[in-house]
Amino acid sequence: MEDEQEKIDNIEQCIIIYKFGTGNEPKTMEVEILFDSDKFDVIGASGIARTFLLAGQFGQRLTVN
Repeated sequence: MEDEQEKIDNIEQCIIIYKFGTGNEPKTMEVEILFDSDKFDVIGASGIARTFLLAGQFGQRLTVN
């Protein structure tokens, strides 16, 4: 179980990396999830559907090994 300071540090990193666009790689899963979910929100449902369609047409996988 995380202690309170670790939770605070994770939230702080989410805000700094996401909001200020530092160009740093996400160091926690929380930051990665926030980044990915925002990208999905920006492209919308039609963009997500288009991604699946094109990946299928080109035989590409949408998973990370």
